[in-house]
Amino acid sequence: MRAKEFIIEARTRYYEIEFVCVNPQFDDATDEEIQKKLYYTLQTIPGVIPLWQEWGEYSEGQKSLSAIFKDRAARSAVLRAAKQLGVTVDLEQEVDDEYVDRAIRGEHEGQLSETETYQPPKLAVGDKILKGKFKNSPAEIKGFTKDKHNQPVLKTNKGEVQLFKPRISKLMKENAGTTVTLEQLYGGNYPDRDETFWDYVSQSELDNPLSVQTMQRHLVQIMLLSQYRAEHIDDITDMLDDEQQEIVQAYENDPALSSKVIVVADNRIIDGNHRALAAAIKGVPINYVDLSELDA
Repeated sequence: MRAKEFIIEARTRYYEIEFVCVNPQFDDATDEEIQKKLYYTLQTIPGVIPLWQEWGEYSEGQKSLSAIFKDRAARSAVLRAAKQLGVTVDLEQEVDDEYVDRAIRGEHEGQLSETETYQPPKLAVGDKILKGKFKNSPAEIKGFTKDKHNQPVLKTNKGEVQLFKPRISKLMKENAGTTVTLEQLYGGNYPDRDETFWDYVSQSELDNPLSVQTMQRHLVQIMLLSQYRAEHIDDITDMLDDEQQEIVQAYENDPALSSKVIVVADNRIIDGNHRALAAAIKGVPINYVDLSELDA
């Protein structure tokens, strides 16, 4: 008899706590938003499988929520979460493995699934992807980078591939929502025709909007040191004549320096070197537009 009881106990390892349902027809039912918050909370508790079901076919607006678990620690966490949100327990019962498996697979009648956040799978060098118009061209990940909008890019043996088709707003650089045209930026006073600026810009592109982005102070320094092949910012200052040093000093004294806009392309400053140098000396960020965006 004891052996039989042991076998039965071993098979019924999981338990379920069911909470009072959402049902617009009853005043003492759980509030729908509160139930959703509890569902999200249950998703974060280790060892808990939340089971959220919609029963509108039987009673309009009715939704049930339960928590499946198998150890006391999980049970305590579930009850604590319910108490904090003011959700009442309706019943507690044992459930079998098949019941649990169906919950994991999302196969229960009316089972709902929703998350507040999404964690993309981790990718690593050597992972394989399928690219191309029909997503049937295999490629191997060789590294990772970001585009000018701070969106993730996969470097593969067959070229660079955007990880996400849409742009994720929260990843975009500060001020990326602001745009300006070169016509607005220069007001018609463009660089001379022999300047590098015109290697990147055609007359027809002067009215194209460009994203105004913020270059952090350490990146300003890195770009200048690389461009002038210098070891220190002071080395660049020493290259300037008296007139140029006065221009830089004037920018240093300008309280609105960080709001000024410089022009870059291919990781080089095309116009605004004095402003960038002043920002590097003061240790402040500066805004910029990237002419490479015209080719996008």
